[in-house]
Amino acid sequence: MKMHLSTLTIFLLPLSPGVFTASLDILRPKSWDLRLFLPGCNPNTTSFDLSVFHAQGVSATAAGCNSFDAGSVNVSAVDSFSWKSPGVTRYDLCLYERCTDGDGGNGTGRVRAVRDGWEVCVPYEGGWRGWGVVGADQDCL
Repeated sequence: MKMHLSTLTIFLLPLSPGVFTASLDILRPKSWDLRLFLPGCNPNTTSFDLSVFHAQGVSATAAGCNSFDAGSVNVSAVDSFSWKSPGVTRYDLCLYERCTDGDGGNGTGRVRAVRDGWEVCVPYEGGWRGWGVVGADQDCL
């Protein structure tokens, strides 16, 4: 009897929705990666211990502007950032002075677009309070 239950479980497990979804997302290749660092970033030897914010994804962000302030990021302590989008389908990073209406609003004030697919230890130039990801060479909204 035990043998039959094990066999039945093996056949039914793939049919159960959501059983492996979370673990498979971890294995999915990422199309872009953003990190904010405390002082001490070195392109050759940067430790992830200096990272105070990390986001990654497989497509452009749905929200126009995502606020750094919404999380536990003290942007006044941030010294540099890293942006990587090396895949065939490339994405650009948009940095905004602020987000209107919090997350999901438009970015306002000064806007900086990072169009190179690989930037490490770029000076943060303080004042950026929001971010978004758009397709390559698309406008930052």
